[in-house]
Amino acid sequence: MPIKMDNKSQIIKVDENRAKLFIENHNLIVEKYDNKNDEEKRPDFRVLDKNDLLFFAEVKTFFSNTNEQILHKTIYNKFSERINDAYKQFKSVNSLRMVPNVLFLFSQDFRVDWNKFQSFLNGYYDYGTGFLNLKKFRDGRNIKSLQNIDLYIWLYNDFQKLFYINNDYSFTQRLYSILGK
Repeated sequence: MPIKMDNKSQIIKVDENRAKLFIENHNLIVEKYDNKNDEEKRPDFRVLDKNDLLFFAEVKTFFSNTNEQILHKTIYNKFSERINDAYKQFKSVNSLRMVPNVLFLFSQDFRVDWNKFQSFLNGYYDYGTGFLNLKKFRDGRNIKSLQNIDLYIWLYNDFQKLFYINNDYSFTQRLYSILGK
């Protein structure tokens, strides 16, 4: 049964809070944007160290839809949609790329997990006896978006994974020093 909209809103708030706690555990200051009255959506957070802006952070959650077929195409299109949405939000406040952009990902869908996301970013899925080429999903409409998100953080219960994209070496080094590898 699909999750109702009010439940989705509650889950999104919980996921945003989990991302906020992750950041605060690194002794950083998190400021939430209020997107209610904005024409153009902004990322969820500005992250600071004292008074210096360090990076922007956006949170995206994958929800299960029992009406969807379990297909690679469906799963990888979900990744594309969330990445492109996040890119638009980052672009609204960081179009000159003065600081890194960090995307937090959460999944409420057992079919959408870290391994599939990592395969998406790598451009292939290793299914044991061969490889599925995912470059059409990754590269197609995502090139600009992928080039403008510097770190993907997948959080699931106690499981966390950080996946750096080396678009800007100085951003990667800064994020390593702040959040670790």
